[in-house]
Amino acid sequence: GVPERRSSDVGGEQRRRLLLLRLTEGLSRDVEEWLSREYEIGETRDSEQLISRLRSESWGGVCIAVERSGIDRAIDLSRTIRPLTSGAVVLLSRGQLRSTDRARAMEAGADDVLRQDVVLRELQTRFRRAGACVQGYHGPGPLPGRPEPIRELVDREGFVRVVADRLDSPDRAYFALVMVPESVGAPVVEALRSSVRVQAGDFVGHAPEGYGVVLQDARALHARVYLERALRSLEPTAGAPEVTILTSPEEADEIRAALGGGS
Repeated sequence: GVPERRSSDVGGEQRRRLLLLRLTEGLSRDVEEWLSREYEIGETRDSEQLISRLRSESWGGVCIAVERSGIDRAIDLSRTIRPLTSGAVVLLSRGQLRSTDRARAMEAGADDVLRQDVVLRELQTRFRRAGACVQGYHGPGPLPGRPEPIRELVDREGFVRVVADRLDSPDRAYFALVMVPESVGAPVVEALRSSVRVQAGDFVGHAPEGYGVVLQDARALHARVYLERALRSLEPTAGAPEVTILTSPEEADEIRAALGGGS
């Protein structure tokens, strides 16, 4: 029931009307001044009021200013308001977001997601581009299911089963698998477990030849950063374990073989 959005849906004067939702007190002064120069700002700190104003008034776009810690709320709100406006929806974060959060925001219907500490020229360019690209249908995508959190150290059979399920899932097939030898010892395993993002779908378990760490939606670079962070708390004499990093879906066959499932 959501109509197609076309650039002609938002008139020239209406484009200058921007509804700003503050979910943070940390909006920098230079960004505030820039927004006031570029747009006719309507401001609210209440998400229900934002929805009410979108239903009763005409706005050229919506900007949600948010802390990194509040990104889940902003994403849920983007999905709610997407059918209510033909204009651009931009999330403006204080601090660097994970690439998975940016992807989730775009899936929820946001036109752009950016940090407020970029140069003002980039803010201007990306706000204008977001406003110019509101053509064709642009409703939110289907809500992707998130994996159930796994907090315990998974046994070997369960680990193989969960990894196989994710390899075959269209929503969860993107992950990095870190294979760690069994000889690393309990302190290393505990360090690995304490550094995973359980709510994001990460978990640690017994693999056929040691231990395995699944980092959901991560690539090889993210896995290396995770290892560096996880092992930083260990004694220097412990040394860094020899690990193997495989990523899905690019190395799905290799992952199946490592788990004893063949190619």
